[in-house]
Amino acid sequence: KNFLKENKLCKEEKIITSVTSILLSFSTILSMSYSNRDSWGMLIGGKRELINAVLIAVGYSYLFYIPVSIIVRNFGKKRKVMWGGEYQFWHNCFSKRIAFLLFTLYFSFVLINFPGTMMGDTPGQVLQCYNISSGISYLNMEDSVIKLNNHHPVAHTLLIKGCLALGKTLMGTDNAGVFLYSIVQLAIVIFCFVRVFDYLRKWKAPERVCSAVLIFYCLCPVIYGYLNAVVKDTIYAAFFTLFVCRVADVHLKKEIQKKDIWFLTIDGILLILFRNNGFYIGAITSFFLLLFEKRNRKYFAYVMIALLSFNILYTKIVFPVCGIPEGSKREAFSIPFQQTARYVKYYGDEVTGEEKEAIGQILDYDVLAENYYPVNSDDVKKTYNEEATGEDLKKYFKCWFEMF
Repeated sequence: KNFLKENKLCKEEKIITSVTSILLSFSTILSMSYSNRDSWGMLIGGKRELINAVLIAVGYSYLFYIPVSIIVRNFGKKRKVMWGGEYQFWHNCFSKRIAFLLFTLYFSFVLINFPGTMMGDTPGQVLQCYNISSGISYLNMEDSVIKLNNHHPVAHTLLIKGCLALGKTLMGTDNAGVFLYSIVQLAIVIFCFVRVFDYLRKWKAPERVCSAVLIFYCLCPVIYGYLNAVVKDTIYAAFFTLFVCRVADVHLKKEIQKKDIWFLTIDGILLILFRNNGFYIGAITSFFLLLFEKRNRKYFAYVMIALLSFNILYTKIVFPVCGIPEGSKREAFSIPFQQTARYVKYYGDEVTGEEKEAIGQILDYDVLAENYYPVNSDDVKKTYNEEATGEDLKKYFKCWFEMF
């Protein structure tokens, strides 16, 4: 109570602190429930369970409220911005300092893990680089002259191919190509991270916020884990970070310029190129900008149209002309398939004959329960029926929604 009296928050800060504390409390209880019961049992197990969960939530919310209020109080108030002031690190040429610091830390880690780390998806992409079948049977590519496919992003596979070819030419070894890829990926990551600080400076963010972000980039173990992994997610995450900053910048600007829209479109295209579901991020984001940003709505319409047009041109025209098949729908439906498998495993006795038939048209119902693995959907989605019709999918999703 004394702390709250001494550190009074305004109405807006109280709302932010309360909502954040409640969300953190809910997340904690949900995590506890899954950890102990592998389900939402603590929240939907009955009235008694719900009352217990509410009481626990109140306690956690109160515990979270104080640390959250400290964060809001210190970072939420408009304080004197000292760019070029007391802290010389954030003075002139700070971008170069950050780039040098990140390069020193990150490159050391890349060297330790020379030439690079291969992930589960990498071997299939490397086989495509040498025009060898990657063993994806449902694409029916055994008789195809070109083995390249969009099961993994074509642009990323071609980047790997280019690095392998150049490394082989210069050094005569594939290891040199893998290391070259690691360097290219490292450069992209550092460039995008440095741009984050350019935006923070542009938005006049307090130096303590910038320092916290820099510490995160320097110490976060997940970043190091992906730094020289030959996998699409690293480059995509870097471009996604840049895209988020660009969206925030467009929102905060008093007047939007045409170059902002061009850059936003380019960032959206990069998302499409380096992850197959990146299109949805760009298209849906531009749609909401169009919906809620009253200023210059026509520009956001241009962005949405440009991303839609590029995706159609890229996947429906360029791919067929080059003989490159698209990936399976199973990738897009991975989450609902996983949910269905979970339902069949734990509530199989409640599945009706009609529901079983609807699921069976899409997935191999008899092995769903056995194949279900909570943290990986590969064994479930591999049973997807590529011959399923639109009507079959319609019936399945009706069934999925009822089970949901």
